[in-house]
Parts: sequence; structure tokens; C-alpha cells
Amino acid sequence: MRNARRPGRFLLPPLLAALLALSPGCGGDGTRKAETSRGPDTTTEEGQAGGLVIPAGDPRLQDVEFLRSLPPSAEVDIAIGNLFLAKGELDSALVAYRSATERAPDSFEAWNYLGICLARMDRFQEAEKAYHRALDADAFTAETHINLGNLHYRRGDLDKAETEYRLAAAMDSSDVKIWLNLGMVLYEQGEENPAIVAYKEAEKIDPSGSEAPERLGWIYYDRGLYRGALECWTRALARDPSDEGLRSNVESLEAWAESTRVN
Repeated sequence: MRNARRPGRFLLPPLLAALLALSPGCGGDGTRKAETSRGPDTTTEEGQAGGLVIPAGDPRLQDVEFLRSLPPSAEVDIAIGNLFLAKGELDSALVAYRSATERAPDSFEAWNYLGICLARMDRFQEAEKAYHRALDADAFTAETHINLGNLHYRRGDLDKAETEYRLAAAMDSSDVKIWLNLGMVLYEQGEENPAIVAYKEAEKIDPSGSEAPERLGWIYYDRGLYRGALECWTRALARDPSDEGLRSNVESLEAWAESTRVN
């Protein structure tokens, strides 16, 4: 990974840049932020399980045994897998998702969730196959292209990651995490100006978010454009006042700006 925090005229405190907009991937648990699915979710407005319509707030939907008591279906398997996935019980989630793909071989949701589970288990080759099966079921889904992009990123194939993120952006240009991920990959490839464009697009979509201006600030800082970095980080800090790393960076750059001011 390129060092996006090269010190300039003074040493800024180290910060861990968020890699993906991702929520739990690369270098730990960052990729999971960008893992997405449009499949049945026990927290959606209303879900159907085993032919029964169950209100989303029904606490029984958080009970694996209750779900297992319903008539067997791929949807029930996915709901069970989601519960295990949320608890980090990946082996049990994998069993449930595989069952869903066997019951419904053409289910986009089943293959997409199976890919997510396998990716979290670092079984990348199998995950890639599952994602492609999801795309066979429905080729025009941005979320699976995002997931494939995350997978390629974790494997170190930035060109393939960029391709998937661009495909996702073509399908859903309003998804902020696509532009954040694309900006990250472009920057790591040394494409700083295209990365800036991607981050600006992300900020346009989510003007209240702090991640895009924070990342923009690192690009400007890496270029030695400290006033540009200060402007970006000040904007990011206004949106996330609890970020002590950002606050420290802003204060350091403000001190530098004051020291270089011509009286």
C-alpha cells in the first residue's frame, strides 16, 4: 500500500485510514463494510419466511430454532445464515447458505451471501465462484460487483478491483461506498487525480460524511499541499467532531499555517 501519510514539515500523529466504506476487509476487517446484499434480511420492513409473512420486528426472527421450525426454504436458510454471520459463526453460516443454494440454485441472494461468507473465511477462490454464480442469476446488481471488487482488493489485484467498482458505479452511481472504494484503489495505483474525482463524487453524494474529505486531505497532504489538506480535514472534522486523529491533524496544520503567515 502506498504511504498516504508521508510527513511534511512536521510530523503528524499517525492515523489509520479507513480502507473501505466499507464496515468490517483488507488489513483486518475492513472489507465487510462494503459487502452488500439485497437479499432477505431479518430487519427489513417485512420479510417472508417459509411462506409465512412475519413482521420485521418479531423477536422470533432472531431465534435460530424458531427459524428452523418453519417450513424449509432457501429464504429460511438465508435468514439462519444471516444470524450466524452476524455472530461471526462462519462455519454454521456456510452450512445454511450452501443449503440455500441447493434449494434454489438460481437464487441471487443465496449465492451472494455464500460469497460473503466464504470471503470472510479467506476462501477467496470459492467466494469468487459464488459471486459469479450470483451474477449468472442477475447480472445487473451493483452489490455483487462491489463484493467482487473487495475480493480482488484483498487479493492484491487492484486492476480487477477497479474494473468491478467501475461496473458497480455504472449500475448505481448514487452509492457512496462505490466511489470511496474506487478512489482508494485509484490512489493506491498512483492515479491521484482520478482518485480525487472519485472522492469528490462520494462527498457530493454524502455531504454529511467525513470519510471522503478525510481521504482527500491525505492526498493533498501527500502532495505537500498542506492548505488543501487543512481545508479538507477541517470539513471532515466538522462532520465528525469526535475523531481525535482528525482533530490533532487539523490543529497541527493550523499551527503550521500560523507559523508561515506573512505579517
